This record gives sequence, C-alpha cells and structure tokens, in this order.
Amino acid sequence: MGAISDFIAAFHRDRDQYFAIEKEVEALCKDRLRNIEFLWQSRVKEIESLEKKLRARIDEYKNESENVADVKDLVAGRIVLARWLDFKHVEEIVNQNFNLRDRAQHPKDGQNAVNLQARFRGYDGLHFHVTRRGLSNNQARNPVIEIQVMSAYMWAFSTLEHDIIYKKLHGKPDEALVKSLDLLKGIANLGEIGLQIYDERGFPVAKLSSQQRNINPDLQATIQTVAAEVKFDEKDEQCLRDLRLTDPRHDKERIEASKDQLLEGSCSWVVDDPAFVDWWTRDDSWFLWIHGDP
Repeated sequence: MGAISDFIAAFHRDRDQYFAIEKEVEALCKDRLRNIEFLWQSRVKEIESLEKKLRARIDEYKNESENVADVKDLVAGRIVLARWLDFKHVEEIVNQNFNLRDRAQHPKDGQNAVNLQARFRGYDGLHFHVTRRGLSNNQARNPVIEIQVMSAYMWAFSTLEHDIIYKKLHGKPDEALVKSLDLLKGIANLGEIGLQIYDERGFPVAKLSSQQRNINPDLQATIQTVAAEVKFDEKDEQCLRDLRLTDPRHDKERIEASKDQLLEGSCSWVVDDPAFVDWWTRDDSWFLWIHGDP
C-alpha cells in the first residue's frame, strides 16, 4: 500500500474524530460570531471525494507522502455574510481564535479572467487554512481546517456552479445551461458591488436608526460622524433612482386593480426585440439595460 491508500484508510478509521472536530469548530465560530449576521455551513470530506482529489493531483507532487501532507480541507466550514463590512471582522476573529496557516483571496491573480467565453468575473471569496490552538501540529489530531468566507450573493451562485460544473448533478451541462450560469454569475457580481456600496454608504445610517438604543455611546458617536460624512451627488441620486427595485407581482396586482387584466402575451415582445436578440446572441456584449416604469 502507498501513502495515499494508508491515508485514506486512516481517515476512514478516524472519521468520528473528524466529525467531533467539525462540531468543535462550529461551536467556536458561532460563539465568536454571535454579534454578526451570518449563515454557517460545515462538513467532513467524503472518503470517495478525498481519494479522487488525491489521485487527480498526484503529478503535482514529488511523491504520495508530500501529496497527503498538503491536504487542507478534511474539515471545512463556510461563513456566509449578509454585510460586506463584516468581512474584516470575521478575519480578525479567525486570527484571534485559530493558528493561521495561510490566507487566500479568490480569485487569485490570473484566475477568472473576463473574456468572450466568460463575461463575468465569477467567484469571490476569502479562504483561511487554520489549525486549532493549544494542540500539536499532528495532522491526524489537529488537521488543517479550511474556513471559507463569502457574501450571500456569492454563496448562492457558487453552490449552483459547484453542482452544475463540478459535481455535474444534471449530467454534462449543455450550452444553454452554461449561458444561464454565466448570467447568474453576473448577477452575483453585481450584487457584490451593490452590497459593498450599501454597506459603505447606507448601512451605518440604517443600523443607527434600527438599533440606536443598544449601541455603545462611543460607537454611536462614531456612526453618527460617518453617517454625516456620507454625501450623495446628483449622479449618485440618479443611479439609485435608476436601480430602484420593485416586486413585479405587486406591480401586476396594482396595474390590474387600477386598469384591467393583462392581455395574454403582454411583454412577450421583449424577447423578440432586435436589441434583446442581438445582446443574447453576441459574446462581446455584457449588459442590456431594460428600463421603464412597471
């Protein structure tokens, strides 16, 4: 037996130990992150998935021992954030409560390049490889744990991408499915931008108004100062007006109540419009702005 087979056998034998580590990391993260709005996910790697990964990358290492020594995700956790500003708070908490082995901001240089085949940047996430404090660096007793941090927008997209592209749950994806995924990728990237703008400009004001009674006086004064400095020029205001969101179901109800029932086939002309068809079929056109009152 080689190092990979021995490693797989040991992982299978000690699997309950890894589940205990998963629960320990989950309890610690949930306790330390209790003042942050987040979703937690975790897992212990499947044996079949681990062996497949080790066998697939065997040529990247000098030998099997080096390969198995570089396993960093036998236990993995994911922190899905509702607020962009919480990324830095999570990073501080990770550094305070774990031994940091390395940190990676995705996409790395050269990854997810935008081109005619891939219109949007795709996955954005912060990955930490850590070990638990107060323990030896023995791989079996204190394995390297991967903690991924991402926004809710990116979590929704990356979950679909993983199922469609990597796990191929629906079989080999056809061209239509790949195009749909590419559009979802763009929505996720735009959502990230909008979330960042909101957190940097609007969130301090909203947070102050909704939780003012529970805020430390010094923190409250700081938030008030930041909020007072937030200035929107005419271009900002126009952008917000153009990007305002409404629920189409409510719009439909309002129109039917104030006017009449929608005619069969209403709005179907949009997908046959030359501008839409041109945008949909071209590889060098990223966005189509369809705007107007509901």
